[in-house]
Amino acid sequence: MSDSSTTPGLRDSLARLAANALSLVHTRLALAGVELAEERDRLKSQLTLLVVGTVAAGFAVLWASVYVVALFWDTHRDGAIVGLTLFYVVIAVWALYRATAIRRAAPAPFSATLAELEKDRQRFVRQHVP
Repeated sequence: MSDSSTTPGLRDSLARLAANALSLVHTRLALAGVELAEERDRLKSQLTLLVVGTVAAGFAVLWASVYVVALFWDTHRDGAIVGLTLFYVVIAVWALYRATAIRRAAPAPFSATLAELEKDRQRFVRQHVP
């Protein structure tokens, strides 16, 4: 009789454990999905702004350069061209440096999900390992 009374309790406990595990996995997958959507939206926004900004800046730089060269055409055309070239090289090096720094400083994708999974793993180990 005691064998039949413990079996349903064990089954219930296993069922609750399985339900909790599935709930935990569901929550973590939902978090991963939210992070993926946020990354996708952030990337789309960055690319759109990058293209618009690059095109606008390109036109502005082109016309400013034409104006400077035309202004100094009769007196110092070579100096104006070299000066503008050096100016653009400095800006390009600075921009590439900053882009690299931003990329290195960015958090890894899915870092929040991985952190939560690590917390879950540590909690499980503490509770189940003697």
